[in-house]
Amino acid sequence: MPEGRDIWKRSLRVTVWVLLGIGALSLLVAAMNIGSTRRCAGVSIAYAAGGSGTYVRPDDALRWMGFTSPSSPKGMPLKDLDLRSLERRLEKEPWVREAELYVDRNRILHVLLQERVPVARLFTTEGVSFFIDSSMGVIPLNVSHTPRVTVFTGLPVSARARARRDSLILSEVRDLAFAIASDSLMAAQVEQVDLDPVKGFVAVPKVGEHAIIVGDGSDLQDKFRRLKVFYGQVLSQTGWSTYREVDLRFRGQVVAMPTRRQTVASTETVNKAASAAKPTSTAPVEAAVEPAATTDKPKGKQGAAGGKAAGAGKPKAVMPAKKGR
Repeated sequence: MPEGRDIWKRSLRVTVWVLLGIGALSLLVAAMNIGSTRRCAGVSIAYAAGGSGTYVRPDDALRWMGFTSPSSPKGMPLKDLDLRSLERRLEKEPWVREAELYVDRNRILHVLLQERVPVARLFTTEGVSFFIDSSMGVIPLNVSHTPRVTVFTGLPVSARARARRDSLILSEVRDLAFAIASDSLMAAQVEQVDLDPVKGFVAVPKVGEHAIIVGDGSDLQDKFRRLKVFYGQVLSQTGWSTYREVDLRFRGQVVAMPTRRQTVASTETVNKAASAAKPTSTAPVEAAVEPAATTDKPKGKQGAAGGKAAGAGKPKAVMPAKKGR
C-alpha cells in the first residue's frame, strides 16, 4: 500500500510539472503573438548638442529614413522597424554627424540627431562651392538653408579635399573662420576672405576701402589685436578711406598703404594722429612713414596660405604695435 501511494505522488508531481510547462509555453507564445502585433504609436525627433534642426529638418530626417510623412511610422509593426538600418541611412547623409534610434515603453520611436555645423563656405578656383565643419569635413550646399558663415574664395582645393596641401589650407581656413567668429569686431567687420597667391589670406571689410592682409593662419589673436589698435588710434583720426591695404603680417606692427587719392604728404597726417592717440596699454604706440622698400619679413615660416611683403615704390604708414601686457 505504501508503495502504491509513492507511485501516485510521483505521477501527480509529473502531471503538475507538465501542466506548468504547457502553461509557460502558452504564455510565451501569447507574448510573442502580442509582440508581433504591437505597432508604433508615433515618432519623436530631437537634436543633440544644442541643435535646433537648422540644417536637418524633421521632414528631411523622415524622408531619409524612407518615411513619406510624419505620420507614416505610426501604425507600423515594431518588428518591421530595423533601427540599426535606419541609423545607417541617416548617418550617410552629409549633414548628419550621428544618429541614435530607440523605441520606448509607450511604443514611441525616438530619433536623436547630431547635426554637422558649417564654420565656413568655400569657393574653389575650379568654381565649386561647399561648406566645411569643425573637423574639416566637406558638406554640400543645403538647398533649404544658407548658413551665415564667413565666405572664403580663391582656394586651390578640391571638394574631396584629400591631398595634404588641401588639408593644410582647410586647417587654416577653419582656424581663421573660428577666430573671426569669436572676435566681436572681426565678426561684424568681415564676411569674406580671399586667398591671394602672394599675400595669403586677405579679408574684405564691410566698413572702409582697405583690404586687411592677414597672411597665413598663425598668431591670429595678436594680428586682430594690432588691427584694433590701428583702427582706434590711426583710422579714427585719418579716416576710413585713407588706406587701401592694412598689412598685419609683420611682427609687432601694422603696415598701411595709402590710397591713390592720398599723397606722400600723408606723413604729416599720420604723425599727427599717432601723437594725439592714447595707447591702450602701458607701452606707447608710435606711427611713422618709412620707404616702401623694407627688409622686414613676415613673421615665421609661411603656412599653406603663403605670402610675401606687399607693395614696393609707394609710401607706407608703419605703426609699431608694441605689446604692453
